[in-house]
Amino acid sequence: MKAIIPCAGFGTRFSGVPKSLLNIDNGTVILDEILNKINFDTYLITNALSDHLFQEKYAHKDNISISCNGMFYNIQACGCLDNIQRLIEKESIDEDIMIIVGDILFDFSIDQILKQFNKTKTITIPIKKHPTQLIKSQTLRSGGLTLKDTNVIDTFIEHEVYEQAEYIELGIYLIAKEYLYTIHECINHYRHDAPGYLIEYMHKLIPIYGAEITGNWEHIVTYNDYLSYLHRKEKY
Repeated sequence: MKAIIPCAGFGTRFSGVPKSLLNIDNGTVILDEILNKINFDTYLITNALSDHLFQEKYAHKDNISISCNGMFYNIQACGCLDNIQRLIEKESIDEDIMIIVGDILFDFSIDQILKQFNKTKTITIPIKKHPTQLIKSQTLRSGGLTLKDTNVIDTFIEHEVYEQAEYIELGIYLIAKEYLYTIHECINHYRHDAPGYLIEYMHKLIPIYGAEITGNWEHIVTYNDYLSYLHRKEKY
């Protein structure tokens, strides 16, 4: 399995600092926390403006490859799924992949998701159940979903308030190599931006599984999210 972490955002809400490089503890950044959770070869997708920051910090690591999308301005930016598809083609990736968005923090083990993924070998995403009022607010920044009894996703809506949502997805997507074609399908026939749109489109065509996890999870979308996280971390 290969990991792919999109880090090509321009950090417009953070004075140009990419969210994945936000400091969370004495020089430790969000991306460090993500990388500590995975133990297989990883690709970082960067933009041309901040690529040097990732090169300086990670280029010396044996299991990390850095792929720049060549974009200098936000207005030029292609979608996240576009970046992933181009990387797959460029590197001729023909094995299972795990996509992890670069602005999340979590303390659960990836093994929880791998266990479910290895049973089904299609597409699996970790999901979390929150109190109803939190689900409604989180579905704006994530995907809201319901499940069938078999843990197959029944309904999924990305980046909209989804009143009937029972779970939210957590920005991690495991895709078996036989289903890598779905990224291209989604780009051509639906959307080319957030990876959640792949789930929104493809769950109607193939079984996609939700793996409910235990543990904490944070999505750093706004500056207030970042400050709130730092405040909680400092408090406890």
